Amino acid sequence: MALKGLRDLLLILIAFHVFWFLFYLLSGSSFLKLGLWHVYVKYFVINSIGFAAFCLSAFWIFPFFVSKQKYFLLILISLAVIIGLGYLQFYAQDWQISPFNQGSSENVQQGLAKGKTVVQSANVKQAIGAPVRAMLNILVYLLLGIGYAYMKDWFIKDRRARILEKEKIQAELTLLRYQLNPHFIFNTINDIYYLAIIKSDKTADAILKLSNLLRYVLYEKEERVPLEKEVDHFREFIKLQQFRFPDQFISLNVNIREPINNYQIAPLLLITFIENAFKHGEPGTLNEPVKIELDIQNNILNYTVINKINSNNSKDATTGIGLSNLKRRVSLLYPDRYQLSLKEENDCFTAHLQIQLS
Repeated sequence: MALKGLRDLLLILIAFHVFWFLFYLLSGSSFLKLGLWHVYVKYFVINSIGFAAFCLSAFWIFPFFVSKQKYFLLILISLAVIIGLGYLQFYAQDWQISPFNQGSSENVQQGLAKGKTVVQSANVKQAIGAPVRAMLNILVYLLLGIGYAYMKDWFIKDRRARILEKEKIQAELTLLRYQLNPHFIFNTINDIYYLAIIKSDKTADAILKLSNLLRYVLYEKEERVPLEKEVDHFREFIKLQQFRFPDQFISLNVNIREPINNYQIAPLLLITFIENAFKHGEPGTLNEPVKIELDIQNNILNYTVINKINSNNSKDATTGIGLSNLKRRVSLLYPDRYQLSLKEENDCFTAHLQIQLS
């Protein structure tokens, strides 16, 4: 962690001095044109004092004193830094540096010979109030440091909040998944229990079909699965239901023009409507079959299940678990990208789900 902080500090230092070098270069500073590099070294030191103020503010004063809510000490330390580094920068302005080589001095003479005005800041006496201006300069660096520290702190907290929110959603989805599994098993076992009561020869086949369904329900842990898997799952579930009601009519229409595996969907989203239709609806007839429609156009999935309401079917304590579970899951998995509608009309129950697939 210390090495990472040192690396970040070094990168900021390099970026800081690159900025000032480009500033002098683009602004046409005379000492760069004339090759007075000793003057540039002086400004390098002066700017480094400002950088020191920035670092103190960004990496020590703000993080330490604000986190501990020691605001009085924060003000005192800031004033001390402003005064101390302000005077240090003021005295650095009077620092006299000899040229690195004779070539630099000759460049000055050549400039004078051509009638150019050459100002050597090291020999210019500073105006009255220069210490105050130096302190104000340090104050600006302190404020920049506070802004950097605040921005960094905000990004860190925002990232942590996003991670925590993602973990919270994932935990809730896992909980909903565990809630869904026993609900599915409970309903399916009821169907097989009915076959056992009437001593149907298809009981063994129904149990085998159930084991295949449970393999998908219990072991499919991916966040997204190929749509084909989900369609195969509810087809198998329909076959299992037909063991109990072999004479019922089911109208299944899957209209997907492109290869179905081109699409991904969260597992166990489509089974709830069908499960609810079989549990609470009347068996489909030739005139009023259970209608299941699934189509995709322009990457928008439309899924509809229509069944006749069974008025004699008394609701038990588990009624509504599947639909409420589905509502919560789809709101977490496809926020602002879905529409879910449930309505009763003319003794029919219509469940519709629309999802904008990514």
